[in-house]
Amino acid sequence: MKLSKNAFNLDVLINSTANIPYDGCSVLEDVLFVYKEMGEDNLSLYNIKSEGLYSKDILEKVKEKEVLGGCILDYLLSNTLFIPEKWKKHRVYFFGTVYHFSHFPFVRYLYWKKGFWSWGLQRLDSGAMHYENFNIAIYQVV
Repeated sequence: MKLSKNAFNLDVLINSTANIPYDGCSVLEDVLFVYKEMGEDNLSLYNIKSEGLYSKDILEKVKEKEVLGGCILDYLLSNTLFIPEKWKKHRVYFFGTVYHFSHFPFVRYLYWKKGFWSWGLQRLDSGAMHYENFNIAIYQVV
């Protein structure tokens, strides 16, 4: 397969599951990523204003989108040149993979700090979400 400029081959990710971030952690839900090619133009953000929303509401809203999961997050962390420059201004959530650890579900997010990309955890419990906005990584057809 010939890849377009700024594209990466996802064959290695097809039918793969996200890495488990901690011992004792498990994957509750994981999207099956079926795209063979993706470039920076396909990486987009879906913004949800979360003030007063519960995590189950956010999960319901993103079901209609082609959200990216933990395997894409892990790939991007290993190949940071594919992460869009504009993402440095945001926490970018990967709602395509929901993990379970220590009695709570959570998703992972990507963030830029002090010149490096890293990841963190957002717990999805029964309480209202306290962040003003969630920028969720999605696949966008161009």
